[in-house]
Amino acid sequence: MLAVGLVRVSTQAQVEEGYSLERQEALVRDYCHREADVLIDVIQDAGVTGKALDREGLDRLDALIQAKAVQKIVIARMDRLSREPWRALQLVSTWRQHGIRVVMLNRPNAGDTPIDQFYEVLEAGLAGLEWAKIRELTTAGRYSKAQAGRLPSFYSCLGYDQVARWEEQAHPELAGQSGTLRVNEAEAAVVRHIFRRVAEGATLTGLAKELNAAGYRGKTGVEWSMVTVRHIIENPAYKGEAVYGKNRYRTIHLPGGGKVRSVEAVSPEEWLRIPCPALVSVEQWEHCQERLGETATRFVGRQSVVWILRGCIVCEKCTGQRGLPRNCTGARRTRCKGRKNYHVRQYKCPVCDVSYSAPRLEALALRQLAAATLPGAMGAKARRQAEESRRDYGGVTQRLEQVRAELRALDQEERQVAKLILRGISAPIVDETLASIQARRAEANGRLRGLTAQVESWADPDAAEEAAERYAASLRAELAATRNDPAGLQALYQRSLRIVLRRGKPPQLEIKEG
Repeated sequence: MLAVGLVRVSTQAQVEEGYSLERQEALVRDYCHREADVLIDVIQDAGVTGKALDREGLDRLDALIQAKAVQKIVIARMDRLSREPWRALQLVSTWRQHGIRVVMLNRPNAGDTPIDQFYEVLEAGLAGLEWAKIRELTTAGRYSKAQAGRLPSFYSCLGYDQVARWEEQAHPELAGQSGTLRVNEAEAAVVRHIFRRVAEGATLTGLAKELNAAGYRGKTGVEWSMVTVRHIIENPAYKGEAVYGKNRYRTIHLPGGGKVRSVEAVSPEEWLRIPCPALVSVEQWEHCQERLGETATRFVGRQSVVWILRGCIVCEKCTGQRGLPRNCTGARRTRCKGRKNYHVRQYKCPVCDVSYSAPRLEALALRQLAAATLPGAMGAKARRQAEESRRDYGGVTQRLEQVRAELRALDQEERQVAKLILRGISAPIVDETLASIQARRAEANGRLRGLTAQVESWADPDAAEEAAERYAASLRAELAATRNDPAGLQALYQRSLRIVLRRGKPPQLEIKEG
């Protein structure tokens, strides 16, 4: 048989220093030699986490499958395929539908009996459980180290040097001090100078210019700005109290490739405060915080510049990390270099610099929204859409049947899992499978409700017209009440308008449906 091996390790350190890849490949080659299979390739995913949904190795394997060049796939064990249980089982099921035999070397003689399939589900669940346990133990270890007074991760802070683990191992006198902070006197002098000048009344911008002119640089060698100076003043480490655990991070792997890192702020009561050498007194640090508060209340920005369309303008060309159109922001630029105080306002994309005049776009948005909410305009549009949509009723009916079939399949899957419970089989994967079924059922029910509501709205054009007119009346009333209120107008625009900036073309304005 034509066989392909698939091996994977999670970290780059395992690739460079460990032997996991070589060991897995040796096992694959030994198996193929014993079974007299023709091993056409051993695909490696080196340093790729098992939580990643799309990997280069899987793409190569899929290309071989599409070319009908694979009859058997050999893997060391289930967790080398994926740490996401549903993803691993989905891959195995898809390959078998193509007539390919999948062999796990920890159970090379497994067949397609119900008990073998159950063990596959169990192994996939245990792979996910093991990853969750590793993550839980790693997090607990970091917090234990922080509670012992040592920073568990790299901490870059001007004025301090962190004791690294290799230093602790190389110098016996530093035993038990990895993660602690030592004062860097050359940098500490700059920190004390910043606190002293702020206490004397220096502004943040003026102090940043002063530091740059004197040749001082930050920890990473960058020039000073108002923001970097503020970060120094607000850091509690300089009064002898480093903070750990201000945020919780979670990496989400997207089905279409790539990943997103979500950040969740932690309440100050849950922060871990780690003692460290103080560079300024507590009184001086608190006095500088008061100075920052006074500055914030005195300089509140240009009141004349209000970007009432911010939050509802996107770029037609550029997309962000999640694949959604990139938001456009307001910007001021000098129109004439000889007249430094003469600025124009515009909305622009921060990536491709496509822009449009802010006053013209704001006037256009006001006219469009006022025209769209005139009596009868939205109602006539809603009736026309409802009548036209009836021609697509068959397509909606088909989607409804697909959702109902999906719900019936979930019910059958849940009954199969319930049979395992009645047989006395208790494992974490059972609970996880039930939770996954409930989540998929909730998502399918949501789509069913949306499609049902859509069909109901199409069934009665009169009701659609009446609802649209009520929505238009509410927008008209709110527009009249907020016409002279920039903040209220901005909130109204964000709820009711979507504006697309296009290069070389006028902006495209869309009224959101209520």
